[in-house]
Amino acid sequence: MKNILFAFAFLCANNIAIAQLKFLIEDFEGFADGSSHLEINGVFTYGNSKATIEKSNSQLSYSGDRFIKLSKQGKMNYGGWGKGVNANVVLDVNTDFLNFYVYQPSGNDTNTIKIALYEDDNDNNLYEKNNDDSWNYLYKIDTKDTWQLISIPLNKFVDANKGGDGIFNINYKEGKLLTFIINFVDSKHSKITAQNWSFDFICFSKGQLPTGPRLFDAPIASINDFCNLGAWSQEGNSGNFTDIATNFENYYKASSDKK
Repeated sequence: MKNILFAFAFLCANNIAIAQLKFLIEDFEGFADGSSHLEINGVFTYGNSKATIEKSNSQLSYSGDRFIKLSKQGKMNYGGWGKGVNANVVLDVNTDFLNFYVYQPSGNDTNTIKIALYEDDNDNNLYEKNNDDSWNYLYKIDTKDTWQLISIPLNKFVDANKGGDGIFNINYKEGKLLTFIINFVDSKHSKITAQNWSFDFICFSKGQLPTGPRLFDAPIASINDFCNLGAWSQEGNSGNFTDIATNFENYYKASSDKK
């Protein structure tokens, strides 16, 4: 069976759900190493920021292998990067988080970023300042010379313009998520030109993503342990749909500890 898509939940040791991954904006695993022409994948830069895709030479504190590296270049006093999304993502402002990993070298003196989420309130697939909302959040990155997981509750984002309906309503019915942007706020004040930042695994989750050395440990076995899976088979377009579930189940060994 081809093109199997997994939707999974993170579980803690006491079998209580910590977080559920809802939507992945980008993890850069499908990009070519060293690539700098990223527009075809919806990734863009502006101002003094230039981007390349890097491959990790050491084991990271999470499952990533490739990431995006932003470098400050040129004399312009502003810069940033983003990803065009234009998707009907269902987000709940009361329960959901924006997450990403970031690495900031100790040589940087710019450590405040502005995160922006653009939504399409009038459903015309364009961001218009007078008709759509832009949700912003300022975050000061710690300089630790290590990868850090940043998890921000969506209810902390502030409406940055007077357009739109003023309600965080990114869902199927009321507004698409058009764009994710990170702006390096302190860039214009910095005297250091050779600065860089790295980002990876930008996503939304229900609840805060787990961290720590036991991040990938399986939960303690119990009757309540389960993971929701979704499967789609290209062959199913012309084959027997009733066989899809059986074929998918056959990928797992038949034993008492498989559910």
